[in-house]
Amino acid sequence: MALKSIIKPFYKFMNRLTYSSKFGVMMLLFAVPLVILLSKIFLSSSLELEQARLHNQGVETLQRSHALIGKLEQWRDIAILDFVSSDPEIKQLFEESTQALEQSLQQTEIYLRSEGQENGAMYLQKLQKRVNSPSIAAGMEGVSIEIMFDNVHRYIEEANDWQRQLAALYGLLGVQDQQTYSVMNLVLYDTGDAYESMARARVFGSFYLSSGFIDSSGIYVVDKTYANLDKESEKIAGKLSALLLTSGSTELSPDVFVKPLQGTLDIFDQQLIQVTSLDSNWRSYFNQIGTLRDQARETEAQWLFMAGRYFRDLEGQREQETLVLVALTLLLVVVMMLLFAGFFYSVKNTITRLVNSAEAVAGGDLDRVMQTQTRDELSLLGKALDHMREQLKARQVHLHQMSITDGLTGLHNRTHFDQVLEAEINKAVRKQYSVALILLDIDHFKSINDNFGHLAGDECLKFVAQLLKQFAKRASDTAARFGGEEFAIILPDSPVEDCFAIAEQFRESMQNSEIHYGDDVIKLTVSCGVTSVVPASLAAIPDLIGTADEALYEAKRSGRNRTVLRKPGEEPIPKHG
Repeated sequence: MALKSIIKPFYKFMNRLTYSSKFGVMMLLFAVPLVILLSKIFLSSSLELEQARLHNQGVETLQRSHALIGKLEQWRDIAILDFVSSDPEIKQLFEESTQALEQSLQQTEIYLRSEGQENGAMYLQKLQKRVNSPSIAAGMEGVSIEIMFDNVHRYIEEANDWQRQLAALYGLLGVQDQQTYSVMNLVLYDTGDAYESMARARVFGSFYLSSGFIDSSGIYVVDKTYANLDKESEKIAGKLSALLLTSGSTELSPDVFVKPLQGTLDIFDQQLIQVTSLDSNWRSYFNQIGTLRDQARETEAQWLFMAGRYFRDLEGQREQETLVLVALTLLLVVVMMLLFAGFFYSVKNTITRLVNSAEAVAGGDLDRVMQTQTRDELSLLGKALDHMREQLKARQVHLHQMSITDGLTGLHNRTHFDQVLEAEINKAVRKQYSVALILLDIDHFKSINDNFGHLAGDECLKFVAQLLKQFAKRASDTAARFGGEEFAIILPDSPVEDCFAIAEQFRESMQNSEIHYGDDVIKLTVSCGVTSVVPASLAAIPDLIGTADEALYEAKRSGRNRTVLRKPGEEPIPKHG
């Protein structure tokens, strides 16, 4: 009672309104929350799109910084060797490396400024000044090679920190995709120690090979370098193996990155540890490890490309989602306006449509759909009436189908065959084209029933019927069970030679087929009679069937498993199987 008391004022209010006013009130109550919701969704989608673009720009920035750090590593190695060596070739390499690094620094700085990354650009300016005045200079000749390396390597560590800061600014350290997140962590945090180990092996090995001897402190440095390199190789291999298991991506196979580390380890072992004298060429050694490091760097660049591909796809997806949302919003506005206009016609026409449809069904028109334009109680009534109409029609169709279908084989029965043949003859009389008929009979069918049983005979009949359907290919062709083990195909407007070929193909298919019934294998053959006529009237039907039957009889009389062609009034033409 309390609920009715609450509803009653609203009920009375709606009763006083016209249909247009009722719908206007409901549309208003629906439109306001919808606009608010769509605004929030659109804002969220725009933010996601902006975030995807930011990530995409971030990966491009990382790719540039990655290439820059690679050149910085090359410069570090050559700078140390240039300080400890007077070789003019090293001097030349150092000048070329410095020039390449400065060019990369300038290009990356310009790019960062165009992206609004002023802090990153200022860092590159500082780094360029340090490159021009490195941390190794005159007076450090007595310093160990390790300390020299550490003094210059801090540039690499600072550059790696700078790269991580860039990744954080672009939001790349918290991406949701697990594979991309793992790739970012590999590039930014895990591979740096591996590159440092390779660099130490490259610089220290080149230094000792150029000197031709290793003192006691050098032996400690060599052993420590080998151990660190081996440890980093195992650590990276483990992380990549775990990532490969979770991602399944062949681009993250451990071999592609660990192989250069293992190669460096082998070269270091062969030319500095497992030797009695340091007689290897240090330039060749330096270049070999440099090549291996370049391979590792190229692999890492491929990882970044893979991450960039993910963000590019994500950006495209977000753009598409935003466009879809805008289109959907416009569509909803248009639909609401159309609904308002269509409301009047739906109520007015619904009852008229139902009445007209019910009268048509009562008159026997079971194809007349009872359509309504509303989703209210009248629509439910329309659906119920239409469901009744469909049930009546389905029963009528089912009864008709049962009346024209052979229950065992699923082919058309003799009644339907006679009806179709009469209809095709009438059409052929009007259009003056031929009607061909194939009659076929299973050879020695009685012996199959006697030897294998009537159930096996039924299976044989079903098999023949299913195969026969494949040869009545055109919509106008009709395959039917003529009676007992006898079947027929009506082929309107088809040359008799083509019909003969179809009969022969069917006969050969039956001859080459086997029917498996339990443990038994049954082989069948058929005899076929083919005829054709251009009818002048319905009187041609008995002649057509009789001639086909005579041809079938001739096929059986002359040995079975054959096809015989006979035209009305002509002698049969036997064709052997």
